[in-house]
Amino acid sequence: MSATSTNPSEAHGGPRPAPYLPFVLASLPFAFLAFDRVRANATLTASVGGAALVLLAWAAIMTLRGRAVGRPFRLEVVRPQRSHWVQGLVQSTLYVYWGSYWHDVLPQLPLIGAQLVFLYGVDALLAWSRGRAWRTTLGPLPIILSTNIFIWFRDDWFFLQFAMLVLGACGKEFVRWERGGRRTHIFNPSGFSLSVTSVALIASGLAATLTRVADIADSFSLPPHIYLVIFGLGLVVQQQFSTTLMTLSAALSLVALNLAHHAATGSYWFVFTNLPAPVFLGLHLLVTDPSTSPRTNTGRVIFGTLYGLLAFGLYGVLSNAGETTIYDKLLPIPLLNLSVRWIDRLALSAPFRRIQAFEGRFAPKRLNLAHMAVWATAFGAMIGTGYVEAPHRGQEFAFWQEALDRGVPGAAHGMLEVLRISAVQGDAAAWNEEPACATSRARSCGATQRWRPSTSRVPRAWATSAGRRTWRVSTS
Repeated sequence: MSATSTNPSEAHGGPRPAPYLPFVLASLPFAFLAFDRVRANATLTASVGGAALVLLAWAAIMTLRGRAVGRPFRLEVVRPQRSHWVQGLVQSTLYVYWGSYWHDVLPQLPLIGAQLVFLYGVDALLAWSRGRAWRTTLGPLPIILSTNIFIWFRDDWFFLQFAMLVLGACGKEFVRWERGGRRTHIFNPSGFSLSVTSVALIASGLAATLTRVADIADSFSLPPHIYLVIFGLGLVVQQQFSTTLMTLSAALSLVALNLAHHAATGSYWFVFTNLPAPVFLGLHLLVTDPSTSPRTNTGRVIFGTLYGLLAFGLYGVLSNAGETTIYDKLLPIPLLNLSVRWIDRLALSAPFRRIQAFEGRFAPKRLNLAHMAVWATAFGAMIGTGYVEAPHRGQEFAFWQEALDRGVPGAAHGMLEVLRISAVQGDAAAWNEEPACATSRARSCGATQRWRPSTSRVPRAWATSAGRRTWRVSTS
């Protein structure tokens, strides 16, 4: 997720020849054919084996080319970069907790491993293709983990997972600019590949056929206290890399917009929750890459605020278009990465100079600790007031039915979403009288979607409150 260090002092002995390494790296995906999970599906087996063959062909071409021009493969062993191993450790911890409650995570691990070694091969071959020594870093690890926490392609289409990784690697290698006196990549590699893939899935209308994005989003309703876990893990990254203000400003902008919407309409923008867990994850995981985000505190506030505004708006756009809303936290990332230099210039302009002068009185680490204290206080208020980690009225059909009777904007969409869940759960009213009634009333309120049973959101638990059924569901 972050840039590879170019500090020569981190190298151990300088570049050394590695004539056979390309073929070793290219062959590693073959090892994952030994897993039953991979062999259980012929197309999946072909995808993993095909990925290895592509790397082997690339290595062979590079070998012939290198011999022709007298260019050897060079390896440079460097110390692990802190941003890579810290992010990898934090994400791995989240996977352990997530996988403890959603049992589809564990069978996916061999496929995640195959992606990891594949990306290492791509990273090395790209470096050698460009005439550089390949530097051994942990960079691919956080890229793979952050990618797989949002999008999995189904087994029959898993070759597209590898294509998505190549897209991210090529974006990092070829799409670059001058920033801070050196050439660096523009886009967060995982954010770039996830966003481009999201656009392709929206355009094709095949997300449900090709991927499990809806299942992944829904699965975050399973682990108890998921907000607390994400918050706690986020503190580690914030303390290490001073990214607190981006998460804080993104969260506060989302809270402010949601409260304003509720005050104006009486309904809930995110239908089932005040702040969806996947969005909360996104503002900790996607906007905090230190290499592709602003370097000033003012710039980080602007960056995070823009992320919150875009995620909030995109949820409404995608929802009204009948698309799964998992993409609302993915699509803003490349746009924000492209705006970083402009944001940095804005943050250093005359209107913000007083802020810069005030911050200059304090050591950066102490200032970041103050930001973390503000964020902890804000999150504590969210927990204490039941804004998150508490039952939500938007889970109740009766709430949306009453709101629709009063002509509240968005009530039709909310009621139809609850009806879909009820239908999938086998509710007779949802399958019989209620769908027709809801469709008629929703059309009168301007809903753009037809009622249809959907498995994109499935309730994970039932609860009874005051004699009414409510659903504990996730919203992407």
